[in-house]
Amino acid sequence: MKYRFILILFIFLFGILNITAHEEHKHKESVKDSSKHIVESKITNNGSIVKPNEKSEDEQPFILNYFEEAFEHFHNKLVHFPFALSFLAFLFTMFSFKWKQFDFSIKYIVLIAALMSLPTVITGLFQSNNFIGEPKEWVVGIHKILGISSMLVLWIWTIFLSVKPLQKFAWAISVISVILTTITGFYGGVISH
Repeated sequence: MKYRFILILFIFLFGILNITAHEEHKHKESVKDSSKHIVESKITNNGSIVKPNEKSEDEQPFILNYFEEAFEHFHNKLVHFPFALSFLAFLFTMFSFKWKQFDFSIKYIVLIAALMSLPTVITGLFQSNNFIGEPKEWVVGIHKILGISSMLVLWIWTIFLSVKPLQKFAWAISVISVILTTITGFYGGVISH
């Protein structure tokens, strides 16, 4: 009963952190006009001038296409699975030093994380083409190397958990995986924001 409470508490806290991490970001404006005398206007496609609080005739409301949104920037959606699962497996690995009943779950969580890392890396490689010639291209290059390395470490962790003589060293691979995943996620965050 005590272990269920710890697991439920972790899932609840992780959910709260995930929700607050993706709140709408307020980016700084690049140019701020302090003068109240100048009114910025916008020229529409048909050449008419529209003041800031007015809507033009050719402005369309935003219509959400769920199918298109689900598959656009697919890497950004898939990346949460191996990231969250590797952290969960690391947490369970730390719990398993005291409570051995976590050992069974760790194997499957790491396997699922490793499996999910394959489409995550593949979709990331496809999206990286969009940054060729852009200022963030070097960041994408580092993120790409770290992402592939994170995937390989997840597969190595899976092997260490599956081979009996290597199981006693699996905790070390979990530490490497979490550190590498965190750094990879940092660079991914720099790219997307």
